[in-house]
Amino acid sequence: MYKNLLFILAVVFWGAGCWSRPSSDAIPSSNQAPAEEAVVQLDDWLTYANDIYGFEFKYPASAKVEHSALSSSFNLLSLNLGTSTSADYAPTASLEVFVIEQNTQVKEHYNLSNGCYDELAGNVQVERVSLAGTQACKTYGRDAGAGNFYDAYWYTLPLNGKYLIIGYTVHSVNCGNVGDGKTCLAFDEDRDALWLEKIISTLKLYSAESQKNQAFSFDSGVFQRKLYYYNVDFKYPVMLGASEGTRNYVNRTIQDYLATTTGAFIDYATPVNDDGRPGPYMLEVEYNVTLATPDLLSFVFNGYEYLGGVHGMPIHKTFIFNLKTNKLMELQDLFESDADYLKIISDYCKQDLLKKQISETDWVNNGAAPKNENYGLYYLTKQGLTIIFPAYQVASYADGPQEVTIPYDKIKESMEPDVLSLITSGN
Repeated sequence: MYKNLLFILAVVFWGAGCWSRPSSDAIPSSNQAPAEEAVVQLDDWLTYANDIYGFEFKYPASAKVEHSALSSSFNLLSLNLGTSTSADYAPTASLEVFVIEQNTQVKEHYNLSNGCYDELAGNVQVERVSLAGTQACKTYGRDAGAGNFYDAYWYTLPLNGKYLIIGYTVHSVNCGNVGDGKTCLAFDEDRDALWLEKIISTLKLYSAESQKNQAFSFDSGVFQRKLYYYNVDFKYPVMLGASEGTRNYVNRTIQDYLATTTGAFIDYATPVNDDGRPGPYMLEVEYNVTLATPDLLSFVFNGYEYLGGVHGMPIHKTFIFNLKTNKLMELQDLFESDADYLKIISDYCKQDLLKKQISETDWVNNGAAPKNENYGLYYLTKQGLTIIFPAYQVASYADGPQEVTIPYDKIKESMEPDVLSLITSGN
């Protein structure tokens, strides 16, 4: 959830702003750099395809994928698109994609009115448009935070009883604060929104036949309880479709995790004879479905738990389901029996973590050493095997949990061939 939390905090921060909403004119610039002609080529763009909800679109290969999921309790995809022009200070763009219920009552972080999504409390321009052959709503607004402006665009379109939201944000620079000798570019919609227009132009919705051919799908469940001394908000996936045995096994396993986690928290957080314990305590959990093929499912739960003290702690749980056998897969099950898989994984993770320069070498070497206790959190994506290192394991609390994704081509020689076929089946 720490990735989702970062996004949510960013949304709240942006939406709050620290100035009144400015006009839509370009920000005045000192030391303006010459604008470059924006040229966007789609030939090498990558495709994000979501078989669970039935949509796909292309995005620049240069984009940094900060979060990706097939189904999620918040966002499906977060892209850092960087800047489309060059200067010491220039607008940068990001993209967020998520799906919400049409009748949702959750409004802490956004407004949803008449099929139009908006994070600026109504301070937006609204336009009805046609998108991928469907009537959609486009909203645009500008706000400011921490001395810098941002321009936000949202496309909202109905999708099988839900809303698909594509949000695009351009983070500008207050060029008036830039020192001498530095080049600074103000926001230019024709240039800085060009990526959005190209991405939107590639959006495709799957046909009804494609939707019917899906063996299973997911809905979101939520367990909430709010008392004056504790608050629980636990979101979890509910598997629909598939065979009865598979569906029951997956949902029962997730329900067991829900019951165990919330039960232990509530038992601890409930005061004995109202003894005035500090609070409120907090448990928040979100989920992501990171891989879904006809024969394999991978989930990750990320959350935050506060039980007193200076700060709370991020919490994590991962599951990999073999749908052919209706069993959970351990890390060792992914590899051939004679493979020294812990050393292979450890060598890659240590190299990746040390490259980030997030903490001392000894800290990384110990926390990522080839020991079972260091590799208890792992999940699968289309790109590779991802390892989660909780806070304090390889870096400080301030640096947060760390994730390392190991591409399959780096470990496929040691992986169980049958597992590789499960990962790629249906892709």
